[in-house]
Amino acid sequence: MPKIEDRKKLPFVPKDLDTIYDLLGWMMLYAPKCDPGMSWVFEDNIDLTFFGLNEGLKVVRREIGEEVYARLAAMSQQMRAHFDSDPEDKNGGCHKGRILINQMSDIVEDCLRRRASRTAG
Repeated sequence: MPKIEDRKKLPFVPKDLDTIYDLLGWMMLYAPKCDPGMSWVFEDNIDLTFFGLNEGLKVVRREIGEEVYARLAAMSQQMRAHFDSDPEDKNGGCHKGRILINQMSDIVEDCLRRRASRTAG
């Protein structure tokens, strides 16, 4: 187990769909730089945030299927490009990235609903 002072060096990686959904919500709040100024919450920069999102998608890949995984991974890549193109939230790129966050959140929410209906029945 890493020491507390080493924790900042370890990127946050979601381990399930619920946490990916939470991370997307967090990204909506702190886009485009993904820097809330509070390192205890998820990540504190865009590189670590997208690393965590992309690795989290890999974690749930089997659960969501290859087609959904590929779609979400491509959307993540597009979102990153939009945020990189508009780091000050002034030219519309950040808005396009936030639209992708909403679309990704809808897909993850749909996956969560399907999972819940399979286990309920």
